[in-house]
Amino acid sequence: MANPQFCSADEAVKSIQSGAHIFIHGAAATPHRLIDALVARASELKDITLYHMHTEGPLEYLKPEYKETFKVRSLFVGANVRAALDFDRIDYIPCFLS
Repeated sequence: MANPQFCSADEAVKSIQSGAHIFIHGAAATPHRLIDALVARASELKDITLYHMHTEGPLEYLKPEYKETFKVRSLFVGANVRAALDFDRIDYIPCFLS
């Protein structure tokens, strides 16, 4: 097995470009460091569509100030998404979880 290479969260999201569609893993595996690094680039990006099933914890990209950067397609609406759901920028796509 080759030696794994590691990079910072900032480096990991550097290649993301405007118009990208990104799936964010959820539950206990929600990648908060990567999300924070992506949100830190919000002023450089536009029209990023984020898809997720059931994320845990606070999500900065749901805030109204990021409406020009992030569109959200949630397959499950947990407590952290429910208050931000507006069916304009943040949509719910019903999904059978069982």
